[in-house]
Amino acid sequence: MVPELEADGFRVVIHPKQDTLPTFLQGYQPDMVAYKDNKNLAIEITGRTPSNPASKLKERVLRERFADRPDWELRFVYAPPVNSDANIPLVSKQTVSEHLDRLDASVDAMGLTAALLTGWAVFEAAARALLPSSLSRPQPPPASSRDWHPKVM
Repeated sequence: MVPELEADGFRVVIHPKQDTLPTFLQGYQPDMVAYKDNKNLAIEITGRTPSNPASKLKERVLRERFADRPDWELRFVYAPPVNSDANIPLVSKQTVSEHLDRLDASVDAMGLTAALLTGWAVFEAAARALLPSSLSRPQPPPASSRDWHPKVM
């Protein structure tokens, strides 16, 4: 969202401080605000379904706050929560092999950074195929580098 708003000429502030907001927003903390000449946006990001009664009430109350403010617009963005418990599907050995075979050509086609990311994704897919019980879910980063110890098999 931020790059799109900035491309439209807005100055975007994520989690704005209360003392930087106009007085009519006192007591309300938008997730993001975007400023542009005579059009400003307050953006509320919610993980609740739009049909949820609590969400409907909150939306109605907030919309009333913005009703007499032609220079401000309130936008609700629904972002469902990410389920990190979901298993990652395995990729076939044939798909891994095909991507490895194309990796050299991808350097010329995409550049080093994109090829490195592609190679890393192939490496990760191969690791997940080899160790499905250990790597079937997203791996959280260690709390610190001292906590990271490779498993010896």
